[in-house]
Amino acid sequence: MSLKSVNSRASRWSLATWLTTWYTLLAFSVITSTTAYSYYVLVSHLDREDEEFLVARLRDVEVRLNSHSTAVTELAATWTESSPELAPLRIVMRVLDADGRVLASMQGADDVPWPPFNSKVTLAPTEETLGWQVATAVTSLNSGKKMFIQAALDRDQESNFLSRYRKQLYLILCMATATCAAGGIVIARLGLRPLKELSSLAATFGAGRMDKRLSSSAYASELKYFATTFNSMLDRLQASFEQINRFSGDIAHEIRTPLNNLRGEVEVALTKSRTDDEYRDVLGSCLEESIRLSRLVDSLLFLARSDQPQASLRRESVRLKNELETIKEFYDVAAEEVGIKLEVASSELQLIVDRTLFQRVIGNLITNSIAHTPCGGHIALNAEARDGYVDIIVKDSGCGIPAEILPKVFDRLFCGNSSRAGLRGHGLGLSIVKSIVELHGGTVSISSNMDHGTTVITTWPSAHA
Repeated sequence: MSLKSVNSRASRWSLATWLTTWYTLLAFSVITSTTAYSYYVLVSHLDREDEEFLVARLRDVEVRLNSHSTAVTELAATWTESSPELAPLRIVMRVLDADGRVLASMQGADDVPWPPFNSKVTLAPTEETLGWQVATAVTSLNSGKKMFIQAALDRDQESNFLSRYRKQLYLILCMATATCAAGGIVIARLGLRPLKELSSLAATFGAGRMDKRLSSSAYASELKYFATTFNSMLDRLQASFEQINRFSGDIAHEIRTPLNNLRGEVEVALTKSRTDDEYRDVLGSCLEESIRLSRLVDSLLFLARSDQPQASLRRESVRLKNELETIKEFYDVAAEEVGIKLEVASSELQLIVDRTLFQRVIGNLITNSIAHTPCGGHIALNAEARDGYVDIIVKDSGCGIPAEILPKVFDRLFCGNSSRAGLRGHGLGLSIVKSIVELHGGTVSISSNMDHGTTVITTWPSAHA
């Protein structure tokens, strides 16, 4: 039978039926083996006792024959008068000469199916023949005459006993198997009760009912771990669902604002005829809002792709000092316009990163720092190597972030303090930073003191690592 057919058959059975069937088969095999072995031990013990009994009787007769010359005649007289019934076993004996003639025999000896006479036997092993167990011994009298002694033991009584014993074993086997099957059903149902509770819980779990949990304290240690793990999964699902709800609401809010601005500008422009300059101003405003929408959509798409395990990176070797200087030159103009000094300090280090995404990380951090640093402040970019990693530190002297919202700054669409006019954001910059750094196998952390600035540390695996 192929494994595929076994699996197909198992898939049509319930788990309780499958467990009960295998438990019953195992119990049946164990009970059958035990009863068969006990029966074998009993039969072997009876055979050994019968053989020892026959040999002992043969030895008694042999000693009696060697005691005096008339022992054969005395045995013949004694056996003729005595009954062949020897409680609790019926035994029949006879004495033969070297030619096979019967010299003395017990009553009923003619009813015994004696084996063919063999004058060369010394002490033949006992043998079973038609319900009798027969043993033969040879002896030499004091006169030198050779004689043979045979003894036969009737085993009908033992056969009847063993027959009754086998019937009892069959009855016990059937009752034990039925009991094990019934017990297996109960055990399987009790053991699978948590799965039924799990199914019931999963059936009721929904958007409006996400607070139900399994009671792990009511189960055994193995199932307790399962219940705890399942509850943890439900906690994560609930947290993710709530985050998605918040995220969806934030997205709707972020998209609604520029759309309302676009609609308002167009509606106002259409209320009456305008000059070319006025239409140009309206189109410019619409273009600005469209660009804002486009950036928001691009950021959301990037975060969605970065959440997928198969997100790929185009890694290349980057000379960190040169790269940071290039980024600094790009943002120098924006920083100088608001009176902020931008500085870079880095040794000759190398990273294996996606250059475009790396530039986006540093650019997002610089943009946030510019938005929250007052005129006359400064922003420092530092790069330091440690234990197979490279820390890139962006530190500003801005207004800082309140401690109560600091853990939330990496959440998507979370907007903290109001930014400098003209630098409106949509709350995805730091989320993108975190996603990109984690895609590269790094980490990001942030610390801040009110009115003393903010420090963001991104940790990247070094080129050697």
